[in-house]
Amino acid sequence: MAFFASGLVGISVALAVVAVAGLAARVPKGAVRRRHGQRLPALLRLTLPLARVIAAQLPIGRSTFDRRISLQLERAGLQQILTPVELYVLGACTACLLVVSTMLATTPYSQSSSHPVLLVAVAATCGLVYPWVWLRDTIQKRQNQLARQLPLLLDLLQLSIRAGLGFSAALAQCSARIPSGALQHELSQVNAEIRAGARMSAAVQAMARRSGVQAVEQFAAAIAQSQISGAGLADLLQHQAEQQRDRRFAQAEKAANEAPVRLLLPLMTLLFPLTFAVIAAPIVFNILEAGWL
Repeated sequence: MAFFASGLVGISVALAVVAVAGLAARVPKGAVRRRHGQRLPALLRLTLPLARVIAAQLPIGRSTFDRRISLQLERAGLQQILTPVELYVLGACTACLLVVSTMLATTPYSQSSSHPVLLVAVAATCGLVYPWVWLRDTIQKRQNQLARQLPLLLDLLQLSIRAGLGFSAALAQCSARIPSGALQHELSQVNAEIRAGARMSAAVQAMARRSGVQAVEQFAAAIAQSQISGAGLADLLQHQAEQQRDRRFAQAEKAANEAPVRLLLPLMTLLFPLTFAVIAAPIVFNILEAGWL
């Protein structure tokens, strides 16, 4: 009876989620994707409208939440889509949705109350953890994209500066010509801050703080050093571009050398037993037919 009552409560929660999601579907997609086109997974897009409604009703101020969450959202490029409060509520909403779905799926087939309770606990845990795992993966992918595109930006900048353009004009020209992605979005934000009156070095340092990539931090340090010492910026950028390419080549070489070691465990657990079984099966059958055993 208690499980049946909890199932009814779960159905009501599911209907509420679907209703809110249906209302949110009338909102243009640009309101969810915002400026940089960062798309959320389907599960998070489904629960995001309800999470925003609940987060808006919470009496807790945003300053109470950990600042590291805000920094992680900036590094993922999601500061214009999610707030720390919404991220916490989003985990609870996804957990409720998975719990309801699990209860509805297991109720007709459950013979005892132990298995559904275990599945519900697993579903709740997965729902709570899923937004944070997705956020971590998004940060890693974005940082890898920034590190991969930075040498191209450095080359374009040093060529533009050697051609006679100032750094601000060269940065605006290069940001329009690099491939679309995380670096282009960051450069557009830097250009907007410079047009708003911010100092060039401060805007670039803010980009380095948001990205959390060591190569971008070195780029910001080179800009600040050039402004302080008056050194040639083109030579510094060319030297940094060469360093970044050498570093990426070394990382790729290291990953290639580690690949055989990482493949050893899957080969030993999956491929080798099947190979031995295929080789040994005819021998075993011949031995059994000969009556040696």
